[in-house]
Amino acid sequence: MKYRTMLVCVTCLFAILALSACRRPASIRPGTIPDTSSEGLPSGNPAPGLISATQTANALPTPTLESIPTETLIVAAPGSEVTPVDIVSTITPNIPAPTLDVIIIPTLPRPATYTMQPGENPYCIARRFNVDIGELLSINNLTTESLPEPGTLIKIPNTGHLWSSGVRALQPHPTQYPVRVGDTITGIACLFGDVSPEAIIAINQFNMPVTLEGGMVIMIP
Repeated sequence: MKYRTMLVCVTCLFAILALSACRRPASIRPGTIPDTSSEGLPSGNPAPGLISATQTANALPTPTLESIPTETLIVAAPGSEVTPVDIVSTITPNIPAPTLDVIIIPTLPRPATYTMQPGENPYCIARRFNVDIGELLSINNLTTESLPEPGTLIKIPNTGHLWSSGVRALQPHPTQYPVRVGDTITGIACLFGDVSPEAIIAINQFNMPVTLEGGMVIMIP
């Protein structure tokens, strides 16, 4: 009788131990990713070296107006929060185009007469007005050696015969010209052949009367 009673007690003890072992949760093997589903979120910290997507997102700073570059254009409705999605384009600096002065170079009509100026000669006048040098000398009773004084009134031929004694331009232009002591606008024009004094005055925006000083650099159109 005592033996049977002891056997029943031992059997009940093993049954209780077996039931309690079934209710204990199985341990998680170190280094495995725990179940993150909504039905079984684990408690405590994740395995070492693993950071969840939620924690990574929370670690990112929230963009603010101070963190957005100043050259970025922000388009957002009034009262709404600015997010990276609102950044649609960058601003191109609004640099105004340089203002350029429009300089009109006068085209001189061929006059019937012309008053000689300092530094000029008949060949210079013939090149400037594109007339035949032989006709200009002939109608003014001049020779190839003649050098009319400044103030002399000469006739300009109008027969339609153009300059034919070589190229009209004596020097290439447009260019810059360093003024020498004693230079005059009319004399400088003669150095280039087919350039008029009026064109030099216009492109350099000189006021009348023109005063030139040695060392100045002027434009030749």
